[in-house]
Amino acid sequence: MRKLAASLTLGLVLSTATTFASPSAQFEEGAVVLEVGSALGSEVSGKGFANLEVDGKSGFKSNLTVGLNDRFAFQYRYGQFKSKDATVEVSWGGTISPLTTYAADKLQDFNLLYKITPNLNLVAGYEYDKVTYGKYVQDASKSVLHAGIAANYPVSDKASLFATLVGGKDVSLIEAGVSYKMSDITALNVCYAERKVNDMDVKIPDAGINSAADYTMTGVTFMLAFKM
Repeated sequence: MRKLAASLTLGLVLSTATTFASPSAQFEEGAVVLEVGSALGSEVSGKGFANLEVDGKSGFKSNLTVGLNDRFAFQYRYGQFKSKDATVEVSWGGTISPLTTYAADKLQDFNLLYKITPNLNLVAGYEYDKVTYGKYVQDASKSVLHAGIAANYPVSDKASLFATLVGGKDVSLIEAGVSYKMSDITALNVCYAERKVNDMDVKIPDAGINSAADYTMTGVTFMLAFKM
């Protein structure tokens, strides 16, 4: 049961993480930018409850950024993920039986971006992460305030490098990538990210498990940006 619970919990957070630092954001009143995409090739490690890895079955992520004026922008981020089914042999009252289930995750961020310079932004916001499983493992959630910086550096008239450092209680995100302008209203953003989430609950009442784990997630995120 420990192996099953850890496998279902691992991988959820990075798979729903979306980029802060993309230079696609427009600091103009009424400017709207929509980004959609997913993460590929994620690798996840866990400490505390168990040391295991898990792969994802499906995932989706999006950003919506609205310019408030030439200094401030509001950003809403949403991501969802579902793991592959996992089956293990479980002891129920002395009887060994196979158990198959999955995990699903939804991550929501609400952020205020402040432009310090054309290439450097402050980020401050709130994130809510909810993990739901099959009927055997209790749902888990984490609500956290976070803050950090997001920077971008143009290297040509079409390409820019970008990076982010954001953290809060029990959470952190580091990312670095490149944005390529495909047209006046579209861009492709690709980045490598490392996300850490500590003290995530893992509770299985029927097995008497009430524990927690720390996770580190790495992977590559692909986002397509549209200026509305």
